[in-house]
Amino acid sequence: IKSEIMDIEFITEMIRESITDIDTIMDRTGSVRVMAHIIETYWNGLPLFEKNRAVNDHTKRSLQYILYRVSQLPPLQRKSILNRLVDAFKSCQMEQGRVIDSIYGTLSGRDKGLREQVLSM
Repeated sequence: IKSEIMDIEFITEMIRESITDIDTIMDRTGSVRVMAHIIETYWNGLPLFEKNRAVNDHTKRSLQYILYRVSQLPPLQRKSILNRLVDAFKSCQMEQGRVIDSIYGTLSGRDKGLREQVLSM
């Protein structure tokens, strides 16, 4: 599934519109802003997976797809998904990867049954 690569300014503004306190939300260590982690992952994937290129590329492309798709959703739906994503980035990288994959599966239709997948084509 393809998605457009968006610039950092667009992504940060979109997230700020949905999660107004995003610039104060820190990771679990309290040392890095969640927004910085999201942007870094958008471009490079998760450091946890850097030695497994296939998994890291999937994670990176999945997050790119998620942010592209949520930019097209109504504000309430966008906010709900972005809140889930931000909550994951307050946790460990394994949780971040799980949530990214889960949201991707939902938005892309990958997690639907065969009937729903065929009907969405």
